[in-house]
Amino acid sequence: MQPRIQWGLSALVCLALIVIHMQRVDAAPLTDVNGHWAEDELNDVIEQGWMKGYVDGSFGVNRKVTRAEMATIMSRAFEQLPKQQSALAYTDVPTFHWAFDAIQYSSSVGLMKGATADKFRPNREMTRAELAQMVSRLIPENEGDETIVYSDVPSGFWAVEAINKVSLSGYLTGYSDQTFHPNKSVTRAEVAVVLDRLKQKPSTNRNAGV
Repeated sequence: MQPRIQWGLSALVCLALIVIHMQRVDAAPLTDVNGHWAEDELNDVIEQGWMKGYVDGSFGVNRKVTRAEMATIMSRAFEQLPKQQSALAYTDVPTFHWAFDAIQYSSSVGLMKGATADKFRPNREMTRAELAQMVSRLIPENEGDETIVYSDVPSGFWAVEAINKVSLSGYLTGYSDQTFHPNKSVTRAEVAVVLDRLKQKPSTNRNAGV
């Protein structure tokens, strides 16, 4: 067998083994989902393909979610939203960035916006305030004038209206001590819960903390 043909066959075998391994990772139960407080929601988003596990066999329930990862998750879950604006050119998201397409889509349909006029900050962790702002764009307006006051969300806070909207609707709630922790980074488990609520139904517990 010629060396070039032999090398080609070896490459194909290696590729096949990688694909089989990836399929096993997707098919096998993820090690940190069973018994987790958000087990049902985690299984839902995994089954739908909106979020996926890692090659080490875990979901990474406590891992923080970056803005690039959030754009990727939302582009999978809401893949047919109407375009609201032309694609934006962020100086920190080159065309070869792994999440370029997802970020472009999320921006063009109005799900996410840049951190500044020309920067997206793809590697920055997503905060609860940012998540509230994004969720508020997907849900209808609340009826009535009810307001939830959180001790750590002053009236002049940039996302106060979005936080109030998602809290009243039950999609993302505050904590039992009447705080919201708007600048706290969100975990993959928390994102899974909020995403599942968006696709299913919101929480009726306004003090659940997620």
